Amino acid sequence: MEFLRVPLESAITKANLTLLATIEDVLGAQDKCEQSLYITSLQFGGAWLGDRKLEVSMHKGEMAVSFDGERVKPSDKALPLGSMLHLDFPNEDQFHVSLGQTSIDVARDRRPVHFFLNVQATSLAQLQCRIGGLLGEGDHTDVSMPKPGCHESQRSLIATRESGSVAYGSL
Repeated sequence: MEFLRVPLESAITKANLTLLATIEDVLGAQDKCEQSLYITSLQFGGAWLGDRKLEVSMHKGEMAVSFDGERVKPSDKALPLGSMLHLDFPNEDQFHVSLGQTSIDVARDRRPVHFFLNVQATSLAQLQCRIGGLLGEGDHTDVSMPKPGCHESQRSLIATRESGSVAYGSL
């Protein structure tokens, strides 16, 4: 699922920055209305990363981060990602991708039995362009409406419940 595309007007293959998410039912529910959808992996890409990929996924409760196919370990030092972005990875539970005042924060859920990711993108307006994707001006229809045959309270991705992945974007 496309979370971010910068700028909105670009094709995904020509964008300066993209953020794609894998959303999965981690419980394996047969009934689509009972599925528990979570963010299980993310992929950052685009020209600002030199067309390389920053990938994060959950493996047995641990957050695994790689850049250009190489595993990245937590560090006190920021790692440049291409010419525009920086990765701050202070510990095994969270990291921050930044460009000036714009920040995309990724954290693993800290409850011991949950193995999913949360995303928060802030100060997107500082990029001074239109932002595409679910956290921008993308089409929200599929995730804001209940699946066919499900009740109104059973939304596809955007749900009001204590458990589940969170994705949040602000200008």
